Amino acid sequence: HAPFTHWWFGVIERAWPGAAPVRVLTKVAVDMTIGLALSQPIFLFGRNTIEGLPPRDAAARAVEVFPTSMCAAWTILPWVYLVNFSIVPLHQRPLVGSLCGLVWTTWLLFINESAGRGEKDPSG
Repeated sequence: HAPFTHWWFGVIERAWPGAAPVRVLTKVAVDMTIGLALSQPIFLFGRNTIEGLPPRDAAARAVEVFPTSMCAAWTILPWVYLVNFSIVPLHQRPLVGSLCGLVWTTWLLFINESAGRGEKDPSG
């Protein structure tokens, strides 16, 4: 995630520089929609492929898990990114994002694994 996150935060900062409240809220909204819509399916597909699933099955599981992962992201990550975009300097945002991403990735793996075993949605 780190190279994508570093690039993505730079894109967002160039488009909406500064830490004014409206700019921070815009960055969070863009990240929670476009950023997640780009990164989540790629991550889920990649993880499923690493597990040994054929591409068609890896894609099917990613599609199955995507709504759950997005809902969970919209519950947790806006708060992280409000802090990240308003307080943390640009050059340290990928570090904060990576640390939070470690926890987030663990959760995504749990959701993905639960879907692979046919279990009920673990987030509710």
